[in-house]
Amino acid sequence: MRLQQETVEIRQLLELEVDQDEIEGKINEATDQANSLGERYERIEASSERMNQEIDEINVKLEELKNGKQRREEQEERERQRRVEEERKAQEDAERREREDEERRLREEEERRYVEEMSRRNREKAEKRNIVVTKFETKETQDDFDQGVACIVEAPQYLMDKFTIVCEVTRDVPLMNILASGEEMISNVVRIELEEATSRKFDEPITVAIPMQQPVARSLVNYREPVIKNMQRDGTWAEMKTFVYENSPDGLKMVRCTIRQPTVLAVVLRLRKDQFVTSRKAATFASSVDSRHVISVFPSSFSSPCSIFLQIQPVETATLQDLRRMYEEESRDLISCSHILILKSTIALSKQFEISIPVPPSPNTKKRPQTAVAATTETDKTARPKTSVGRSDDDDEKLMLIAKEREDMDWEHIQELDQQHLKKKEVLTFSVNKMYSRVAVARMKSVPQTGSKTGKLFNKMDGLLRTRPIAVILRQAADDATNCLLHVVPADRKEKTVEKLQREGYETGPEPSEHRIKEGQAINISFRGNLEPVEIISKTMVFQCNFKTFSEFQVRVRDHFAQKSSPHYYGHCQLTTRGMVKKQMKKEEGKSRNEAPKFVEEEGDVPLAEVVIEVPKAEQEKPRPISRTKLFIREDEPLKEDILRAIAVELGDDWKPLARELGIKDSYVHAIIHNNVSQAQPSVEAAFEMLVLWFKGLPTATDKTGILMKGLTRCGRGEIAEWLDDQTSDYKKKRETSAKRTQMKTIFLDLANNDPLLGQWRQFCEAIAVPNKDVDHIDSSERRPQDKLYKCLEIWREQNPNAKVIILIRELRKLGFTNLADLTAKKAKIK
Repeated sequence: MRLQQETVEIRQLLELEVDQDEIEGKINEATDQANSLGERYERIEASSERMNQEIDEINVKLEELKNGKQRREEQEERERQRRVEEERKAQEDAERREREDEERRLREEEERRYVEEMSRRNREKAEKRNIVVTKFETKETQDDFDQGVACIVEAPQYLMDKFTIVCEVTRDVPLMNILASGEEMISNVVRIELEEATSRKFDEPITVAIPMQQPVARSLVNYREPVIKNMQRDGTWAEMKTFVYENSPDGLKMVRCTIRQPTVLAVVLRLRKDQFVTSRKAATFASSVDSRHVISVFPSSFSSPCSIFLQIQPVETATLQDLRRMYEEESRDLISCSHILILKSTIALSKQFEISIPVPPSPNTKKRPQTAVAATTETDKTARPKTSVGRSDDDDEKLMLIAKEREDMDWEHIQELDQQHLKKKEVLTFSVNKMYSRVAVARMKSVPQTGSKTGKLFNKMDGLLRTRPIAVILRQAADDATNCLLHVVPADRKEKTVEKLQREGYETGPEPSEHRIKEGQAINISFRGNLEPVEIISKTMVFQCNFKTFSEFQVRVRDHFAQKSSPHYYGHCQLTTRGMVKKQMKKEEGKSRNEAPKFVEEEGDVPLAEVVIEVPKAEQEKPRPISRTKLFIREDEPLKEDILRAIAVELGDDWKPLARELGIKDSYVHAIIHNNVSQAQPSVEAAFEMLVLWFKGLPTATDKTGILMKGLTRCGRGEIAEWLDDQTSDYKKKRETSAKRTQMKTIFLDLANNDPLLGQWRQFCEAIAVPNKDVDHIDSSERRPQDKLYKCLEIWREQNPNAKVIILIRELRKLGFTNLADLTAKKAKIK
C-alpha cells in the first residue's frame, strides 16, 4: 500500500513538474512580448517628442514672420508720417522765411526812414545848439610823439560856456595797465578834466578826437584797427565805440569817441574784431580781414541766437624763424603754420560747427604757372592752367589741428586733418565740437608720438607772439665819448636807426644786441663798473614800437687810477625789467644737506641786456712829489717803525685798497706810485710811505692800531691784522691796567668828596677791611676828612689784589648810601 501511495505521489509530482515547465515557458513568452511592446512604446514616444519639437519650431517661425510683418508695417507708417511732417515743416519754413523777409524788408525800410529822420533832427538840433570845435594844444614838447594837438573837443556852445574843460597829455599812467596782449599804443595818454566845476558829468555827450600815430608795421595794418580806451573808476581800462575822424583839421590822423564825464583816454592798435550774430538757421560768416577764414554754423550749433567774435592773429615767417632758432630741437618737425583764429561766443556751444582756414604753405609746393599768354598764341579759352597749390610732394607731411580751449590753458593737439577734402585746393574745412579760444593748423613732417610735444611748442610760439623782437643800440658821440645815446627799437629798424645816429655824429659804440620784450614794458637803467652817469634823464624807459624809446646821458669816470692796463675806462649799462625770478628756498633745520634744493618764483629784476661803454683815457700830468719828513714815534706808541715796515712787506700790491680804506686821497696814491717807480722794491716802498703818511696825519691820542686792523680786515688781509694784534698784545694789557687804575682813582675822588659819607668814613673803612692801625695813623697825620678817606681807599687798593668797585658798592648799600652806590655803579658801568 505504501508503495502504491508513493508511486501515486511520484506521478503527481511528475505531472506538476510538467505543468510548471509549461507555465514558465508561457511566462517567458509573455515577458518577451511585454519587452517588445515597451520598446515599441518608447519609439512611439520619442517620435512624438520630435514631432512636438518640430511643431514648436514651426510656431516660432510663424510668430517671427508675423512680428516682422507688423514691424515693417509700423516702419512704413512712421516713414510716411515723417515725410508728411517734413513736407509740412518745409512748407512752414518757406512761409516763415517769406514772412521774415517781408518783415525784415519792412523793418529795414522803417529803420532807414528813422535814421534819416534822426539825422535831420540832429542837424537841426546842432544848428540850433551852435556846435563849436575846440583844439587843445600840447603844453610841453614831447620827444616821442608831438603833433602839437592833445585833442579836439566838439561840444555845444552853452556847454563850453558852462564848464572849463582842461585837456592835457599825461605821463603818470603805466602803459602795462592800458595794453592787453598783442596791443600797441599809437597815441599819447590824454586826461580830460573840469576846472573848478561842481558837477562831475556833462549835460550831454561831447565828442573827443585824439591824434594817433601811423603804425610802423604797415604789412600787418589790415589785421589791426585803432580803438579808444578809457580808464574806469577801479583803474582798469575798457574799450569805447570808436570812429575814424575823416575830416580832421590840420590833416592829422585822428579817431573820435563820445564821453559824458571827465576821464583818461588813449588810442591802442589791436587785432581787428568781427562780430557775427547767429540765428536758428544755418549761416556762414567770413572774416573782414581775409575772406578765406570762414565760420559755418548749423541750426543746432547753439541753443539760442548769440554773437560770435572772430580775430585773426597773423603768424609771420620771422616768428617761425625765431622759434626754430630758439627751440631747434622742439621745432624740428614743424614746417609752417597758419594764422591763429581767436574765437569767442556769448553762449556755450551745443553741437559742432565748421571752420575754414587757408592751408599753411609748404616749401615743396610748386609755384602757380603763368596764366597770361601772348596775343598771337592760339589757346583754348576753356582750358585752365594746372596748379598744385596746397599739395605737397612729400607724402609724409601732415596737417595737424592745434587748439587752446581757454586762454589760461595750454595748447593741445586735437586731430590730424585729411588733405583730400580741400576746398578750392587752398582752404581746409574741418568740424569742431568745442568753442576753442584759439585755433590753428600746423604743417608737420610727421605725426608726433605725443600730442603734448606739439602743445608745448605752440605754447612757446604763443609766448613769442605776445612779445616783440627789439634791438638795444648804444652810440657815443665822435667828438666826446662821454655823451651817450641809448635806443631801444624794433629789430627790423636796427640798421636804419644806426645809420641815422651816424649822420647825427654818434659813430662809436658796441654792436647792437637783440632781445624780446612786451609792448609797454618798463625798462630800468643802471650802471656798474668804473663809469657812472653825471645826470641821467630818466632811470626808466617804456618800450613802444610806434614811438621813440631812448635815453640820453653823459658818463664820468669814478676812479682815474683804476684799469691801468687798458687804454680805456670802461663800465657797463645794465637794462632790467620786472618779471618772475626763480629763487632758492632756505633749507629747513634738520633737513639733510644732500636734499635737492627747492625753488620758488618771485617778482624781481630780470636781466635784459648789458652794454659796454668805453671812454678813452686822456694824457695825465705828472704828479708833484710828496715832501718827506722824518718819522717821529713816541715810546709808548705800539706801532713802531719796524712794525710798519713789516706790514709794508706783507702787503705788496694790496697797499692801494688799504689806502682807500684808511682815507688816503687818490692824488696822494698816484704821487706815491710816481715817487717809488725807480726803487728796487717799488710796491714795498710805496706801501711804507703810504703808512707813514697815514700815521703822521692822525692825532696823537688816536687808537692807530685799531684803525689799521679794521682797514686790513676790510681789504681782505685779515692775517696781517691778526699778526698785528699779537704784536701789540702787551701794550693793550698795559693800557687796560692803566685804564682800570684811572677809573678807580676817579671813583675814590667822588667818594672822598661826598659829605654824608665823610661823616661815617671810619665805619666805611672798617667795612672794607682797612687795618685799624692804618686808619689811626691816617687820622692823626691828615687834617682834612677828604684826604683821610682817599688815603684809606688807596691803602685798601694797594693791600688787596682783588680790590674791585663792586665791593665798595656793596658796602655802601649796607651803610644806607643807596644813591651813592647807584651813582658809583653807573660810572663804573656795572649793572
